[in-house]
Amino acid sequence: MRFRSVHYLRGVAAMMVALYHLCSTGTAPVPAYVATGWLVGGVDIFFLISGFVMVEATRGKIVRPGAFLAARIRRVAPAYWLFSALLLGSMPGQTLYKLASFLFIPLPRADGVSHPLLRPGWTLNYEMGFYLLFALSLFLPVRWRFPALALILTLLGVSHYAAPLPGLLSYYSSPFVWEFLIGMGIARLAPRGHPLMIPAGLLWMAASHGWIADPFFSLAPGAALIVIGALSLEGRLPDIAVLRRLGDASYMLYLSHMFVFGLLAMLPLPMMFLPVAAMIAAPLVAIWLHRSIERPLMGMVRSLPGRGQRDESGRDSKSMPLPTH
Repeated sequence: MRFRSVHYLRGVAAMMVALYHLCSTGTAPVPAYVATGWLVGGVDIFFLISGFVMVEATRGKIVRPGAFLAARIRRVAPAYWLFSALLLGSMPGQTLYKLASFLFIPLPRADGVSHPLLRPGWTLNYEMGFYLLFALSLFLPVRWRFPALALILTLLGVSHYAAPLPGLLSYYSSPFVWEFLIGMGIARLAPRGHPLMIPAGLLWMAASHGWIADPFFSLAPGAALIVIGALSLEGRLPDIAVLRRLGDASYMLYLSHMFVFGLLAMLPLPMMFLPVAAMIAAPLVAIWLHRSIERPLMGMVRSLPGRGQRDESGRDSKSMPLPTH
């Protein structure tokens, strides 16, 4: 099945990320508090959505781990590689770093910066790490999958405060991996929510970001309230074309908005108009990219083998559309 509430929320979260980057990079004259307040939580919402949808997409299905992981790579990688390739010429040398960027490996650059070539791709490193763990859990009996993932993700987050893991594993020693676990818990427990939890979540993120030093505790509770609140509207939401198209194009918006902002910054636009122009152009370009590039690209990769998912009766089954970041 497809959750309309989650689909709409995915598009809104992508807009939050885009507006945050517009503010925080100094591309547009926006008050600094906006850049460090509730907008930061767009990524946290994405992580929760990923945990939620992975559980829902595999519920009642027999899923081969290799096929699951291959499907995730086919969904995430092609468009990400395309946008990353546009940046290859921006940095001389550092071949190993560039290769790691394409392989979702958080290898730092020569200057110590750990984000990949495509800056928003740091979240995809976490996503692919989660997908790998989720795929490995599919080897276990159904009743052990969630407890095993819960244990691993809990220990990874705890290590951030207790004793960070060595080497590249330290990248995943972050409490933000708990957000995948929270999303999975929401799918399993189906807590009773209310639409007012959405503004409450936004208010929590806006108010707490200034006085709670730990970003996880200032953002994750608000993101959880927003996701639960959105799910409480499931079945009551009409088909809103703008939100549906924004949800469809959320991945393209996530990958392309920095390019759009960079191009707009080179135009002779008055600074006061730049924020509005940027936030209109970014989703419009993303919708166009979704139709002209992403959908044809996905049509090509769907022809590749490895669907590998059946329902409990053993019949082939298609999974619901999954979030990618």
